Amino acid sequence: MHGDVLVAGKQVYVVGADGTVRWQAVMQAANPDLHSSAVDGELVFVTHGARVTALRLATGDTVWQSPVSPLESWLVPPTIVRQDVVYAKHAADTLFVFRRSDGTILRTFLDPDTALDKRVFGAGTVPVGDRFYLPTVFRLAAFDTRGPCSG
Repeated sequence: MHGDVLVAGKQVYVVGADGTVRWQAVMQAANPDLHSSAVDGELVFVTHGARVTALRLATGDTVWQSPVSPLESWLVPPTIVRQDVVYAKHAADTLFVFRRSDGTILRTFLDPDTALDKRVFGAGTVPVGDRFYLPTVFRLAAFDTRGPCSG
């Protein structure tokens, strides 16, 4: 699927280099224009509304969906895929680590500013080496595989 373009909105489209729509999938969300996605080999990961969904890149078939989030708001890009995990930041509180293959929640990291203010700014998590940096309301937080680092 070299040269294809993935577009995530109220619907997710994969458009070929020649402009033909290869497939589309409807995503249910309260706010249809706040989506993010990441492509990793054969899978596409989309944050939309109250869920994170993994779709097959070739067909658009659903592989897994996360549990429904009570806050119904995932932070827009980037959603990050590394090895067999997917990182997605919930807008108001938590960085989730999902198993890439089946969506099992492997770990969560609470946003250190959640108790202070429910708003999260920035463009989401940014990977640098083994750490992920996350802009929060009052600081830049760093997370690694052992948990939150000082921010």
